[in-house]
Amino acid sequence: MEDVRRLCSSDRSLQASIQTMTAQGRTAGYALAAAGAALFSTKAIFIKLAYMDDVNATLMLAYRMMFALPFFVAVGIWAYLGKRARNEALPSRQTMLLALATGFIGYYLSALLDFKGLEYISAQLERLVLFTYPLFVMFLGRMFFGMSLTRAGLLAAAITYVGLAIVFGIDLPEGGINTVIGTAFVLGCAVTFAFYQLFAKGFITALGSVLFTSLSLSRPP
Repeated sequence: MEDVRRLCSSDRSLQASIQTMTAQGRTAGYALAAAGAALFSTKAIFIKLAYMDDVNATLMLAYRMMFALPFFVAVGIWAYLGKRARNEALPSRQTMLLALATGFIGYYLSALLDFKGLEYISAQLERLVLFTYPLFVMFLGRMFFGMSLTRAGLLAAAITYVGLAIVFGIDLPEGGINTVIGTAFVLGCAVTFAFYQLFAKGFITALGSVLFTSLSLSRPP
């Protein structure tokens, strides 16, 4: 009887530890996502400052990829060799090629549309339009991946688009057709980035986040 009590007590302790670790992991995940969103938000400011030196979207994207490529190739090789050293299953050639294609959508096509949009609209409007991509993830996930819609998600979509309409209406008289063109480019960026998010989930599970990110950013434009 005493042994049974010890086993039950040990099982409860194990469950409590797992719940604590899960809560800590969730908190860390939220913190990292918030930090990533904050850093992601500053990109438009630096791009607008660079445009003051008479550069265009294509040149900016080329500079970005040129400086980032060596780093991500090195990280990708390190992650691949680490998998092999740990005797983990290595990804197939098809999986790696599909990961490269997904990266092209998320980090090249999406970025080009974003950079082009910033040639026409302010950084403030660009950020607001671009951060509608979680809504596109929700709607496109429903259309193509069978994901469910929630009332909270639909309410968030309604509030977001009302706010976007207000800011767009304020900027339209001053920017005119440029506001329309720039907003269309950034909406295209949001849609392509949403597709990237949906496709990336499976590859991150299969490859790991480090190797997948390295492959995504290592594809030449």
